[in-house]
Amino acid sequence: MDLRKLYILLVLLGMAYMTKAQGIDAGITRDSDSILIGDHVQLEIWFQAPANAKINWPEIRDTLTQDIEIIKKSTIDTNRENSYLRLEQQLRITSFEPGFYEMEPFRFQYQLPNDTVIYVVNTEPWNLLVSG
Repeated sequence: MDLRKLYILLVLLGMAYMTKAQGIDAGITRDSDSILIGDHVQLEIWFQAPANAKINWPEIRDTLTQDIEIIKKSTIDTNRENSYLRLEQQLRITSFEPGFYEMEPFRFQYQLPNDTVIYVVNTEPWNLLVSG
């Protein structure tokens, strides 16, 4: 690996660390990683950023993939904790097709006041096994 690539990698890792250190984070929790056909999984997606940040929530339609359907979607709840906002949304999903699904991360964008940069934070990717 040449020095330029190493430098770019170190800068990106440093930016990721600084984002976490500033209390900016995104995540997903779920009640199961495997279901039977037609069973439900409850998901909670969340994003935390400074209260003065402009936040773009990911667009979530009626499916996550061709075979993973959203059957219930809550409104986005906002909770203030000190100088941060934590936004949360509940999703209930199901599938009627057996298989192993690698789910893409949810992508959040935010912008801080007096900053022209639009930052991106992703949740971790996750998997779902649907058995027949």
